[in-house]
Amino acid sequence: MLFLLLFVFQLGLVTLTLVCVFQTWRMFNGGMHGILVKHNIFYYACSLFLSAVNVLAPVMFSNPTYYSLLEDLQAFILAILATRMHLYLWHIDWNAPYSHHSLTI
Repeated sequence: MLFLLLFVFQLGLVTLTLVCVFQTWRMFNGGMHGILVKHNIFYYACSLFLSAVNVLAPVMFSNPTYYSLLEDLQAFILAILATRMHLYLWHIDWNAPYSHHSLTI
């Protein structure tokens, strides 16, 4: 039940992110790949996919060991992707011309 709720929440996040991506793509007429990376769609797609697998795991497998394995796999992969996403955002903020790091008192 928990993964079903998580799946619905993540489906909403992916939908809202894709709406924002398409609006940005239409407005700036840039490359779709760059816009998708900027909006971290890979993180959202992986979390949506892994939640769907965890929702379907009780139907597909009769052994509860697989449930635990899939839950741990989801936590591990999402931790790696979240760390990568935060590092990417930190680099963007650090290199931004308007960054608070470049201000001196």
